Amino acid sequence: MPDLLAPFGLAELGLLFNGRRDVDLDEVQAYSLHQGPPDFDAAARARALAFATGSNKIPLDGFTPPLTLTFDPLRSDALPVAHTCFNQVVLSKYSSYATMVRQFKYAVAECASFELS
Repeated sequence: MPDLLAPFGLAELGLLFNGRRDVDLDEVQAYSLHQGPPDFDAAARARALAFATGSNKIPLDGFTPPLTLTFDPLRSDALPVAHTCFNQVVLSKYSSYATMVRQFKYAVAECASFELS
């Protein structure tokens, strides 16, 4: 097994296992079934990506399965739920756009992600 990894440098292995650090909104939108909030700065985009996928980096080969935003009409004004194995975020029925944004931003700010080192 070590012989198979010999052609790769440490930086290349880091990219292969962890993905890229830059979060390009256009690239995320290209792999998404729903476009995300364009007013997020780079750090907020990375946190939103970590909330939805479990990692704050874009995989080298893109998203499989694609990022998906779905709705649960049985819940009202609840925090969004992420299914990171499926790259899916589930939103509840919100009483206002401001409530949805507040709940989404809170969930994104409080999520935890991982990185191999």
